Amino acid sequence: MHSRKVAVALILMLCVSLAPLASSTSGRAAPSCSSKSATAFASQVPVDDGECVELSLGFLTPGDVYEVTILVIDDALDVLVFDEAGLQPYVLGQSYRSSFQQIPSTESANGSYEFHWKVPLSISEKSWTIVVDNLAHDGDQGNGDQGGDLGRVSISVNKLTDGQWTMYHDLVGVIPDGHLTLLEGDDLRLEEGTAVSVTAWSLEGVGDVYLQTESMNANYLAGQSNVALTGASLLGVDGIASFNWIVSSALAEQPLKLVVDNTNDPDGQGDGSSNLRITIRVELVPVMRASFSAENQSVVLNTALNFDASSSPNNLQQIAQFVWDFDASIDSDNDGDATNDVDATGVTAASSWATPGEKTVTLTVSGALGFDRSQLNITVLDATKPVARITGSAGSSATPFSGGWRIEHGQTITLSCATSTDNHQVSACSWSLDGNPFNQQTIASFNWSETGTHEVGLTVLDASGNSQSTLVQILVTDSTVPMLDPPMLQAFANQATEGEVTTFAITASDDYDGNPDLRFHWDLDSLVDEDQNGNPLDDPDYIGPRVDIVFNSVGTNTVIVTVFDAANNTDSHTFSVIVAEAQVVETNYAIFAVIIFFGLITMSIALLGYRRWQGSIALKLLTDRGLPMSEAMAHMTMVKQTQRLPLFAKAIQLAGLDAVEGVVSQQEQEIARKEAELQSIYGSENETEMAPQAQFAPRMQLSEASSQAANEAAALFFDDEPKAPTPQSAPDEIDDLMQMTSSERTTKPSASGIDLPVSSDLPMEEKRIEHEEAPHESAENVNLLKGTCTNCSLQFQVPMPVGVMEAIVVCPSCSSEQLFQR
Repeated sequence: MHSRKVAVALILMLCVSLAPLASSTSGRAAPSCSSKSATAFASQVPVDDGECVELSLGFLTPGDVYEVTILVIDDALDVLVFDEAGLQPYVLGQSYRSSFQQIPSTESANGSYEFHWKVPLSISEKSWTIVVDNLAHDGDQGNGDQGGDLGRVSISVNKLTDGQWTMYHDLVGVIPDGHLTLLEGDDLRLEEGTAVSVTAWSLEGVGDVYLQTESMNANYLAGQSNVALTGASLLGVDGIASFNWIVSSALAEQPLKLVVDNTNDPDGQGDGSSNLRITIRVELVPVMRASFSAENQSVVLNTALNFDASSSPNNLQQIAQFVWDFDASIDSDNDGDATNDVDATGVTAASSWATPGEKTVTLTVSGALGFDRSQLNITVLDATKPVARITGSAGSSATPFSGGWRIEHGQTITLSCATSTDNHQVSACSWSLDGNPFNQQTIASFNWSETGTHEVGLTVLDASGNSQSTLVQILVTDSTVPMLDPPMLQAFANQATEGEVTTFAITASDDYDGNPDLRFHWDLDSLVDEDQNGNPLDDPDYIGPRVDIVFNSVGTNTVIVTVFDAANNTDSHTFSVIVAEAQVVETNYAIFAVIIFFGLITMSIALLGYRRWQGSIALKLLTDRGLPMSEAMAHMTMVKQTQRLPLFAKAIQLAGLDAVEGVVSQQEQEIARKEAELQSIYGSENETEMAPQAQFAPRMQLSEASSQAANEAAALFFDDEPKAPTPQSAPDEIDDLMQMTSSERTTKPSASGIDLPVSSDLPMEEKRIEHEEAPHESAENVNLLKGTCTNCSLQFQVPMPVGVMEAIVVCPSCSSEQLFQR
């Protein structure tokens, strides 16, 4: 606006400087203008030389825009625009150069003119007049048309209605080589998607119109190129021109500038050599877009959630109303559209939901340009567990207690979950009995024929799957009281003796419990509560239906018998027993001592006699086996020292014949040793003689002596030490020796008329004879005898004991037997 004022001032100064000074001596009479109506001006109005015609526009509102169309024919005319104050100098014949509106006025007009004029701003409305002048006015300072021929003029003035977002609409004038900034700063700080429409009508001269960023404006002022946004400029406007441009995201909210150029800048097409008058209209089409955000995408049931629609573009106040619909599944106004319910209005809003699930929130923004909608899905969560409650029916016979109910066996208790609550709704009730599923009804009934404690569980679920469980105890009781048997109570003994056993027996009956379930307590002291159950009359000093009581107190003793059933229902009976003092009897312990003494002596004598008797038998057993008397006695002594014998040991144990090894005399041991030595050299007498056809028969098993001799020969031949022969059993020699030994013991021994056991009756282990392995001949008693195998021609040496003239040995190569002789 400041730039426009500067331009107007410059134009006025230019006009004043060019106008000739009015001569005070050539004054003329004040003009007398005729008035014509707008209807008359709609057609051609003749204006003769020396005349002026007024067209009164009446009072005009500041800021209103009028479209003015002027057509002058036949001769040039001055078309001047005055307000009521500026008209007076003209009417009085005075100088009016500074009184008329120079930009919408045209002097020496001839032809067609069209422009849009905005009524200048003022405090109040003013009366405006258009004067068509065809004379030499004393105050025109020689400017404009000075009269002459008849001219004709038609004028139409029509009010224009601008839209809400017409940012600029007026006729502007720019001096040569000048420019005018029409809009800048916040006036052109636009949101993304806003459309900018600029239209220009040239009235005088040729100019350019630029829409610039601040950096482009700097280029323009510096005389450089790149002075306008792409697609947002009008170059060399001559007539009517316009452009439409949409704000991109990159330029959103950036301050822009709209400049009218009357220079010869590099990017423009005007030369800036003459005055420029041009009508500029700038219209904006703001974007209508609904946009909002929620403080969270999910919310708990019955909890307020805030929404904010300030992100909806509204810098130009294009949105007149914000309407919120918080649930697209409900059509509150029943208009067939479930998304346009007016649940709330305003830029911000809040809502809560009483039901869980997915809720669609719809924001509708509306204004002069129409409406737009945006939706957002909100998840409403039910995170609150239901409250499970169990109540008993009013008609139930159960008795409530803390944590459950008590009910008599055989009766029915009915429980309900109807009082359970949830912040949404209870969808199911699930009952359990003692940990096992029972049913899923609102009401559950229970009945038990047996006493005991039962656990009833309830799990309550809501529609979102939340659950809560609770438990109650149902105590099934037995209220029937047992009864002691009256006849047996009458039969109780009422007298007893101190320290002696007195037997009492009782029975009882119960309508519910059987006899095995009844318990009996006998309390002998009614003043002491030994079991500390609060009742000193039912202590279990004796227990059972039949008891043997020993009274230690002389005089009257009080006894209370109490019977309990499984439910601890009781019946009791109190009776008295008179206890008499017991008689004292003396005992003579000397007789018992004498009896014990003689018993010990008798047992000692018997033990000694038995041991001597068994010892003589054991000695006989050993001597019968061929042991000399001295060896037999030494052997028995050794057995006593090395073995733990029982107190009443038998003869066979004293003789050591119960061991695995047999008892052999030294002579027998020597005979066995020599026998083994001979067999190792010559072999057994029972060996089968080889037949001449033996080479065709299976190879015979060699004796131990032959094997040993063959191994020694092979060792000498191969310069190796002989290996120890593997011991082999000689069953024939052992059997012969056993038969010989047995034949020597066929006599049945006896001692003092007592038959002694025969050796054949002894265990098999005692019949076996131990054989000692014959020692090897020393190297001094052996000669090496060389020979050749008649079968395979192998030469080998054989160790031949001194004194042995010939021996049969086995060839170490082919295993054939060979006869070696000295």
